[in-house]
Amino acid sequence: YMSGLPSGDFTTDGNRNAFGNFLRQAASAIQKGKPSSAIKKIEKAIERTDGCALNGTPDTHNKRDWITSCDAQAVVHACLTEALEALQSETAGTGQGHSNGRGKGHSKNNHKNRH
Repeated sequence: YMSGLPSGDFTTDGNRNAFGNFLRQAASAIQKGKPSSAIKKIEKAIERTDGCALNGTPDTHNKRDWITSCDAQAVVHACLTEALEALQSETAGTGQGHSNGRGKGHSKNNHKNRH
């Protein structure tokens, strides 16, 4: 899905590349058996796609969201959240996931307060 998003759905081409890097690094960490590293990368990607989910509009004023279309954010954010939850479930009980069950910095209260 990401490769099919138009450049106009991103704040800059550099942010598009950085976002793709988060995803590639997460996939690489999973392949290397490092779920906690993958979780961190997915959390960083979620932080760049959550304005519409949290506030109904992209957070471009503070340059937090790199995807500027709410339609695109909805798809990407849902996929990332699902991947994060799957990794956290897999790592629960192994001591490799984050202790709060939602990932570091990804509680609803923390998310609302950062905007």
